[in-house]
Formats: sequence, structure tokens, C-alpha cells
Amino acid sequence: MSTSDASNVKTAKKANTFGLCEAAEEDSSVPKISIECDYLECLFARGPKDFYIPSFVEDDPVVKELCEKIIDLYSSYYEFDSHGVACWFNEEQEFLDKDKMIGLLERLEVRLNEINDGSYAVDNYALQCYRSLRLLTFSEKLDDFL
Repeated sequence: MSTSDASNVKTAKKANTFGLCEAAEEDSSVPKISIECDYLECLFARGPKDFYIPSFVEDDPVVKELCEKIIDLYSSYYEFDSHGVACWFNEEQEFLDKDKMIGLLERLEVRLNEINDGSYAVDNYALQCYRSLRLLTFSEKLDDFL
């Protein structure tokens, strides 16, 4: 992916439906693995600056498989040079895949909790967003744009 594609992805994400899902207040002293949907990523380390996702989490075959499925599904909503723009986010397809994504996110959260050695908490931010996901009306999109 080129630099311009990456910046186009960031621009397209500003207008997607996740804009309606607000993040909860974060306690930066508690190490967390946050499950989020982003272009080519789904697990993020949150909390103290020296906290990184443990290797036993990154190397877990079930976590790897679920993350790959989540990333592939979410990244498929980005279309390049489509609909007259450099990068377009397909909200309609995201909405149609809502139940599938919720199932994957729930399974990932369960697995992260199963292998947790007590060194982190799990925050499934993406699951909260997908549970409340809906298609925006034209006026809502216009208001969000302005």
C-alpha cells in the first residue's frame, strides 16, 4: 500500500459508521489489549507506555486466525479508486456483515481471556461498536461531514 493509499484510508475512516461509537474513559495505568477494527490491524496495546502485547498472545494460533479473519473482513470494506474517490468505505457491506463480525469479535475476546495470565485486561471496543452499528441516513452523513 502506498503512502497516499494509507492517507486515503485515514480520510475514509473519518466518515465511517464507527464515528457514532464513543470510546470510554481510559485508565492509562491498567495494561489492556484493546480489540479494534482498523485497516490491517485489530489488536492494540493500551495503558502504560511500556506495555506491549505479550508474545504468547501474538503467537497463539487461535488469536492469529481470528485476527486474520477480522482484518480481512474489515479491510475488504475499503475500495480504492471507487465511487469517484481515492478511497471509499463500503458501509452497506459492513452493515450486512455485522453478525459475522460480532461472532468473530466475541470469539477473539473469549480466547484472549482464556489465555490471559493476569498481565492485562481485555477491552473489546470493536464489539461495542458493532453491536450499535447502523446505517446512517443521508442527513446524518451530511451533519457528520460538516
